[in-house]
Amino acid sequence: MGFIVTGSITENGGQNRQADSFYVRIENYTVHKTTGDLVVNSTHYTSKEDSLSAHPTYKEDYNGLDASGMLSNHFLHEDESYNHAYPLEFPLTESVQVEQTTYSSSFSDQVVEYVDFNDDGDEISAYRTESIETITTGSEMVTKARIDINIITGSMFKYAYKVTKDHYKSIFGASNVNDLI
Repeated sequence: MGFIVTGSITENGGQNRQADSFYVRIENYTVHKTTGDLVVNSTHYTSKEDSLSAHPTYKEDYNGLDASGMLSNHFLHEDESYNHAYPLEFPLTESVQVEQTTYSSSFSDQVVEYVDFNDDGDEISAYRTESIETITTGSEMVTKARIDINIITGSMFKYAYKVTKDHYKSIFGASNVNDLI
């Protein structure tokens, strides 16, 4: 399952082919629970048919596949460079306000008495100025991104498909990204 994107692109590197539209296929997706990210790898093809000829129906049939319809995921669109050769990452987080302890310090000069010895070896009281640090604590409200993988309700694939499609819509416009099942 994938979608078709209508929009002129030029491969950035490699063969520098141009396409007025291309097919996007999600190759794999992973949820990183510890970082709170959905990671999606997608590939661009000249058409849905070319994506099918690059991937076998049967695992034993990988030899002799034709991946000539694969386009580079590093491309130019309207003079902007995009590099989707790296996975797309979508946060599985929600913004929350949390109280955080703050620390501040200030210094004040104070005269302190100390014991010293004179030239005859007798104890004397002497005075010197020392800079004394005072630490003050407080609190403030800050916004943090709380990891919540339960943002994905239902099928993880459908969620990955939706956010990937929305990503392409943000680049090419909603009317230029359409399902091609």
